[in-house]
Amino acid sequence: DVYKRQDLGWVSGLEGPEDALLVDDQEAYVVDAQRGSWVPLRSWDSPYGADDRELERVVAVLEAAALRSCP
Repeated sequence: DVYKRQDLGWVSGLEGPEDALLVDDQEAYVVDAQRGSWVPLRSWDSPYGADDRELERVVAVLEAAALRSCP
């Protein structure tokens, strides 16, 4: 179902979907044409281990992307 997809085209204030990143743990919800904007997140499976560092990894990816976009 297309309405269950995480379409960056619905985000207001963007010139285009390539101007945003999508963090999601479900690849099936990412619009095919926007896979380049997708930051995959490891699935959230309970119980969460004490060594789970997925949030730190994704934050580092987002920080690096933000630095690349700065003039």
